[in-house]
Amino acid sequence: MTLADATAEIDALSTPMHAPPPQAVIERRAYLVKARWHTKLKWNLIPIDWRERWFVQIGRVKAREEKREAQMRRDRAAARRRLDADQDA
Repeated sequence: MTLADATAEIDALSTPMHAPPPQAVIERRAYLVKARWHTKLKWNLIPIDWRERWFVQIGRVKAREEKREAQMRRDRAAARRRLDADQDA
């Protein structure tokens, strides 16, 4: 199996993330990834499904942290305004 064949087969087996692929597809992808490893493309040692989910997960974590920081900034600003209002009164 050549690298081009493996790539074509992976593209053919690709499914959208919200529809988990059947077990046979996962096993086939793992085999293709191992086949690619022998062509010295070390990046592809990571199984494809896991790699996609990992990037999505990192994006979610970053978004969650940004939301939390924005909320803390808003809370601090509100507390500062209340403190200023109390001092003025």
